[in-house]
Amino acid sequence: MISINLTLLIELLLFLFFFIFARKYIWKPLLQTIKEREDYFQRKENEIEKKIQKAKEFRDEYKNSLEKAQKSLDSRIDNTIRNAYIQQRALIEQEQKKAHEQLILFRNELEKQFCMNNTEIQTHVETLTEKIIQCLIQQKRIF
Repeated sequence: MISINLTLLIELLLFLFFFIFARKYIWKPLLQTIKEREDYFQRKENEIEKKIQKAKEFRDEYKNSLEKAQKSLDSRIDNTIRNAYIQQRALIEQEQKKAHEQLILFRNELEKQFCMNNTEIQTHVETLTEKIIQCLIQQKRIF
């Protein structure tokens, strides 16, 4: 059996004193420190989430600007190729026109030469025919 005596009462009072002391000076600051740490971690977690969200926004913005730059670059390349093709066609047509003009000039020159040669040949033919006729008349042998 348990007997209640002064020692038990003193122990009970000391335990209550220790409990009140621990609750006020140890447990309360410990809970407050735990709460402060939880609040601190919550704030940091919120900051991290905001920074992650901001990083995602920057990434999306970067992707959009990169896509715009790529489209712009593709457009510029297409325009450059198209302009180069147009310039190439223009140069080819210009050179073809020059070649055609030169061909016409050479043709005219050849026609002049041919006509001149034709007239020279004609005069030679006429002189030869006259000589042949004379030879026949004189009955000379030609060969």
